[in-house]
Amino acid sequence: MLIGDELKTIYLNYRIKEIVPFLIKLTPKEKKETAVILKKYLNKDWGYNHVSMLATLACSSTQDEYEKWAPGYYAAPIHLIDELFESYVPEWIGNSYPFLRNIDYLKVLEWQQKGYLKLNDEVCANLLSESLASDYTSEELRITIENKEISAEAPLLDHLFNSYHGVYDQYLIRILYTAPYFSGSVFAKKYNETLSNAVYQYDSRTNTEFLDAWMKLDLPFQPVHYLFLSAAMFSKDKTFSGTAFEAIIHKIVSDDFDIETLGIMIGENINFGLVPVKRLTDGISGFIGLNSSHNRAFEKLLISILTAINHPVFNLKKILEIYYELLHLNQSPTDDAVIGKLKEWENENNLKKMIIKLKTNERKIV
Repeated sequence: MLIGDELKTIYLNYRIKEIVPFLIKLTPKEKKETAVILKKYLNKDWGYNHVSMLATLACSSTQDEYEKWAPGYYAAPIHLIDELFESYVPEWIGNSYPFLRNIDYLKVLEWQQKGYLKLNDEVCANLLSESLASDYTSEELRITIENKEISAEAPLLDHLFNSYHGVYDQYLIRILYTAPYFSGSVFAKKYNETLSNAVYQYDSRTNTEFLDAWMKLDLPFQPVHYLFLSAAMFSKDKTFSGTAFEAIIHKIVSDDFDIETLGIMIGENINFGLVPVKRLTDGISGFIGLNSSHNRAFEKLLISILTAINHPVFNLKKILEIYYELLHLNQSPTDDAVIGKLKEWENENNLKKMIIKLKTNERKIV
């Protein structure tokens, strides 16, 4: 069957499931032929539908050509565009605001992360401006996004993170994906306004989405990231705290992950009685023995936690037991700083046996 006849059959019978496979198999020459057919029949014999929109998207050789023939009010089904983009993406797509404005903003960011497109600054700013429904122009947003060395007094940041303005969680996540160098401010706002608020402790979905974003983005670590993570580990919501421990598993062996900073924050929270030890020990116990790299990382984490605890706390024995188990797995000697703490706690009856084990621990030679 000729290309034109096959396209007409799909269009006239609305065989929507056949259009993407048809478009994928077209050669560059056949796409040009298809474009000629679309120009001939659209707005004359044919009306617009999902078949014609997908064909126009796949066969337009330039942005101008697409925008001339595709009505701005009509969008194709996202799942079919996804299917098409797995095999073919027009080179101009990242510059086409009329096309992208009909797509959910997070979907556009997903396509960008997959390498399907690269948004130019103007389109990115326009999409972000619409997404946030802010009073700022796309030019103001574009300039702000381009400037990675942004002062704390920058108008956009002042608007977004001032306590007198509301920025919903989903918008914070969008900002995080679009301008990850704002991540410190974004995580601080999330921590201060939601995570530290008991009302939101059970808001599992949005809190988990934040951790998912943190895991997906290759962000330079900042102290506020560890603050957020340490609080998440002790959340009353088991789904959220479980996700936090998964995030630690994902990140803790990274070269730029500061295990000591996280451990000190956890230890200080335990020291002041702000969090229950059992939630920590239950979480870590489930991941001991994954591999040697994680075992060594968790040993370092527990060293930092223990050295930040200044007095015996409830369930301290359980932390020491896990630490001893890791020493055994890693064939490591007891850390000198931990030994110093053990001397301070040696009069605690429930800790004496474990303290003796740790003090006499020696490296095993395989």
